[in-house]
Amino acid sequence: MKTEVQNITGVSTYNVTPMKVFFYIDPEFETDAQMDGINNLILSYTFFKVSEE
Repeated sequence: MKTEVQNITGVSTYNVTPMKVFFYIDPEFETDAQMDGINNLILSYTFFKVSEE
């Protein structure tokens, strides 16, 4: 089965509104006792296809 590849233009937005968000993961995160048991971080975006015009 062949899959056709198509280029598209889009925009992605944060899934936190209406605030702007800046992500910085402090290197001390790994050694902070309050973070024991935290093994994953999930950053979520929504992608929207837009017209190239």
